[in-house]
Amino acid sequence: SDRSVKVTKDSRLNKAQMPTKADLEKQLKVAEARILELQDELEACKFQGGTPVPFKKGYLYLWQDRALTAWGGTKWSLRCVSLEAGKLVYYGHDNKQEEYMLTLRGCAVRDEGVKINQHYPHGKGQETPLDTVGAYFHIFSIYQRRDDDEEEEIVPLLRFSTPSLAEKNLWIALISETCAYCDTNAFLEAEQKLALDLERIRAEEREMMI
Repeated sequence: SDRSVKVTKDSRLNKAQMPTKADLEKQLKVAEARILELQDELEACKFQGGTPVPFKKGYLYLWQDRALTAWGGTKWSLRCVSLEAGKLVYYGHDNKQEEYMLTLRGCAVRDEGVKINQHYPHGKGQETPLDTVGAYFHIFSIYQRRDDDEEEEIVPLLRFSTPSLAEKNLWIALISETCAYCDTNAFLEAEQKLALDLERIRAEEREMMI
């Protein structure tokens, strides 16, 4: 009948309009890519006109070796440390000359616990509270993040300690925020702008010398 012919034609038309498996897989890849872009934009929004890029400056003890063996005071060196614009810098003993700078893109921070300060007058038979300033060395480290991070295989790029638990927690929080910022397009754009500004300044200096 005419009706059955029409139903058959409509069925064929609907089937022809249905996306193929390849089409669906392509659309899925596009959607996944867009989700990643939106996640990156969301992170960037925290630092663009909203949450400021983390900044902190203060004194930390820098560990001179990558291993925590042979624990002793001679392995630590007090340094002025600055966290600013996605970079962590520590200065020489004169606190003026930059001795080392680490860009925190692709990095992470890890809490490495505490070591007892044997020179602190701990009470006999009593456990000194962890938040007692000077009673412990509160340690944390910064390492290069990888997909297969195994606890025993992580080699720190930098290791610091502080006699204050509150200070350690604050440094860890701010460094963690900075690492997240460095993984956004906002950081890359800021770095590109900085490079262009520096090149412009150098060009102006060269012109002035002519």
